[in-house]
Amino acid sequence: WSKLSDKTFQKRLIYTSATIRIVWVIFSYFFYLTMTGQPFEFGAADSQGYHETAIGLREAFLSGNFKSFFYLINQGFSDSGYVTYLSIIYLFTGKSILIARLLKVLWSTWTVILVYKLATRSFGQETGRIAGILTMLMPNLILYCGLHLKETEMVFLTVAFLERADYLLRSKNFSFKTILVPFIITLLLFSFRTVLGVTALFSLLTSLLFSTKKILGFGQRFIIGFWVAIAVVYFMGGRIASEVEQ
Repeated sequence: WSKLSDKTFQKRLIYTSATIRIVWVIFSYFFYLTMTGQPFEFGAADSQGYHETAIGLREAFLSGNFKSFFYLINQGFSDSGYVTYLSIIYLFTGKSILIARLLKVLWSTWTVILVYKLATRSFGQETGRIAGILTMLMPNLILYCGLHLKETEMVFLTVAFLERADYLLRSKNFSFKTILVPFIITLLLFSFRTVLGVTALFSLLTSLLFSTKKILGFGQRFIIGFWVAIAVVYFMGGRIASEVEQ
């Protein structure tokens, strides 16, 4: 693939990543169904917990009982994102486990492209291509597409934050969208795992402090720093604050 144009390379990366993951998702679904009598891995614990909670939220949505959702948030914001996401999928697909896992293929394939873009921007085309191919073939990332755990979505959000935050720091032309997207992803990270949201904000703040003037001018530092300050004030309030403290 070393001789391919950038556009063709990205297409190959997308098609190959998606094909590998789709084959594994379909195979593992029926393999687990045959071996355990249900489409969950051996000794499934968290997978079934997420599945059952998402079904409960789906039923609550259908019956108009929104108290269940807010009860879940009060129990712990850190785990609310994934089950809410699953319940929305179930709402539109009739509780389809297979479709939920095929969507994981989308997020995992997108992760591959984001790693490629991030590595290319930072280290050049050759390194970016190797990084993309290694991510495409990473066994862990393929494996988790066939499980009902939140790792695939969590890794996607983490990499998406890294790529968009890096783009924000290097961008010469700011726009509201460029600034807003990393902070929306940060909010989603908090809803998947508190420590990831904290680390995302801390990494962005640290980058602001240590980036050279060639990358970030004073005006850019002030604007991004202002938004980071707003985000910190927002995220440090209420339930999230107690989870951060823990």
